[in-house]
Amino acid sequence: MRIDNTQSSLASTEAQLLTLNAQRTAEQREGETLQSMMTARLADKDELIASLQRQMAKPPKDPEGAADKDIGDA
Repeated sequence: MRIDNTQSSLASTEAQLLTLNAQRTAEQREGETLQSMMTARLADKDELIASLQRQMAKPPKDPEGAADKDIGDA
């Protein structure tokens, strides 16, 4: 009887361990997915910042300013 109880307890513990391992694996995959998404978002952010910096470095096209110069020259 005691052996049966021990074997039953062992089987229950093994089932719990399998469940916990499956949960851990799922959480690891979720973490990897989140990390990949965050890496992509950071890359997008860096690309956006670089694009904005390039736009700021270019001289602005100011049609109003050009019109003012034309009026001032006349």
